[in-house]
Amino acid sequence: MTTQSIGFPAPALPQAEGGVIYLSKIKDNVQASVPQYSGVSAHDKIALTIDIDRTNVFLEEKTVSETHPEKAFEFSIPKKVFEHILASGKEAEVYYVVRFPMEMRPVVSQKALTTVKK
Repeated sequence: MTTQSIGFPAPALPQAEGGVIYLSKIKDNVQASVPQYSGVSAHDKIALTIDIDRTNVFLEEKTVSETHPEKAFEFSIPKKVFEHILASGKEAEVYYVVRFPMEMRPVVSQKALTTVKK
């Protein structure tokens, strides 16, 4: 499947400090926020993805409702995902893919690079 990137901003990880998630400061989950993007409409599918070396370690998809909020779309990522990233010793790429109902090609956001430390 071909994808296109049109400059959607990267997702935000509010608990990250300078791009670093500190596991000692996380109780259960890490929050991720996908900003409302240009052209958002009901039935769009937003898939938040975390990859290490192009291998998917987390994927959650949401469908925009008829009464979509005029704010960011929120995701909750289990702490165990970040424990896996720490064990790998590598950076993770956090991004989202938007699939529009009438479009053939999904749109990929910019990527946020995240490091995990104890």
